[in-house]
Amino acid sequence: MITKPYDKAFELPLSAEQFASIRNRYEWLRKTELYRNGRMKKTFETRQCLDRLEQEMSSMTDTVHTMKVDLCFSKDPETQGETRWKEYGTTLLRLYQAYAKRNISLGLTIGPRHDQNLLGYTVSTEMSQRSTIEDFKTRLGLLLSPDSVKHAVDPITVSLESIGRPVQFHLNKTQAQDFITLEDIPLVFNYYRQIGDVLCREILGRGLTTLCAVADGDGESVIRRNNSNGNRIVVNDIEEIGRLIMDYAVYRFVPDVNHHSSTCISRIPIDFDRPTTIEWKSFAEIVNSFVVWLKDQGFTPKLRLTGGRGAQVILDISMDRIARNYKTMFPRPLKFDSWVKKAGVAGLVSAQATDFVKTLAIAYATHRKQRLGLSAPVTVEVHDLSQRWWNILIDSSRAAVDTGVVGVGSIHHRTGAVCMPVASVPPLFNLESAISASYCPDMEPVEFEPRYRSPWIQLIGSRPSLLFEPSISSRDNPFSLVEETFEKHGWIPSQYVRLTSERFMERYCWS
Repeated sequence: MITKPYDKAFELPLSAEQFASIRNRYEWLRKTELYRNGRMKKTFETRQCLDRLEQEMSSMTDTVHTMKVDLCFSKDPETQGETRWKEYGTTLLRLYQAYAKRNISLGLTIGPRHDQNLLGYTVSTEMSQRSTIEDFKTRLGLLLSPDSVKHAVDPITVSLESIGRPVQFHLNKTQAQDFITLEDIPLVFNYYRQIGDVLCREILGRGLTTLCAVADGDGESVIRRNNSNGNRIVVNDIEEIGRLIMDYAVYRFVPDVNHHSSTCISRIPIDFDRPTTIEWKSFAEIVNSFVVWLKDQGFTPKLRLTGGRGAQVILDISMDRIARNYKTMFPRPLKFDSWVKKAGVAGLVSAQATDFVKTLAIAYATHRKQRLGLSAPVTVEVHDLSQRWWNILIDSSRAAVDTGVVGVGSIHHRTGAVCMPVASVPPLFNLESAISASYCPDMEPVEFEPRYRSPWIQLIGSRPSLLFEPSISSRDNPFSLVEETFEKHGWIPSQYVRLTSERFMERYCWS
């Protein structure tokens, strides 16, 4: 456990020379690297759009029966507008299908349209007389939920039709900017210097996927896996971490599950992504019961909040060989021979790891439904929107070689919260609840000072002991547990393939 005394918040300043070097390096990268050119600098902020809808409806006296949304995409080949236009229509139809399967009518009418330079849609949705403002906000949020919306051109027009005078208003893009900007790098540098002991244990010797801050007004953060020489980013000591922050404005670290240049997987991450349709309290109950179930199976898991909308379970398992009873694989997009040719025989280790996570997830869901009689709203399908919209995604893709999940102590790009270990997922997602669920529950919060940008950064930077978690080695999770899992639950992938994904989940998992 970390024993350093931290009596006050950590200091912020870097020297003017150091910060000037960061800015100069950033400007050089910004001007010379092509991958920056297509980044999103403005987007439609859903929260602001919904607030505008509430404002308009609050002043209306007539009952609204139909809401229309008009949006367009540029035909310019450089913006891939035609592709984004197709994506939006396809996603909306899949959402319609997902609701229809639950016998929920959206009353959607989708009309494609085009002119000389634009492709667009007019989407109308019928609302009942009993609909509240919150119902309208939910429906508009649904129509704006596809990721392709951020590529639409200004403005999106919303029309509210009623018996009286219809109301029409425009939604415009606003600046897209992640929580941390280039100006915050002095804070980031000193924050990671405070938690360096923890960070080193988490990321040294592993390939890194990083998020790099950009200047205010320059858009969303940059994802970087390689340095300027084209080699994978790897750090081997605390000084190299500091140089990485200085050179590339890194503020978020995602370490691989394997050490660099090794195909041996040394940790299995099980990533839980919460959809907006599930409340945090219900999400917490499902994740916590999964951890209890894992312990009953003989595993020794670590549990962490990601700092965003989910949680992750880490199993320290050394997976460097193929289990004797690993026979039936979950389906993959390529034929087996093509897949092996593309991924190599060593790719079977990745396949086994991801199939292991899927098997655990579905085995838990079937146990929860059939043994406990409880709802098991989970899915392992990344691409299937009709499943993900209603269910917690237990993401197996993070367990493959050269991928991973965010490291302990890393700052979240949207919330400013920090990935931290917990004994259980708290019923609320806030700093006070996270402290009470940590391994230092008696830690007192500090009065927030705005110069630290986030209360999470301020508190954990000055109290790194909040990042403590019990030490676990691969001996606590022997490889024999992997073989026992495939032995006990080997029927799952066979039935999953035979029935198809959705029919299988409906029969064995969902209520």
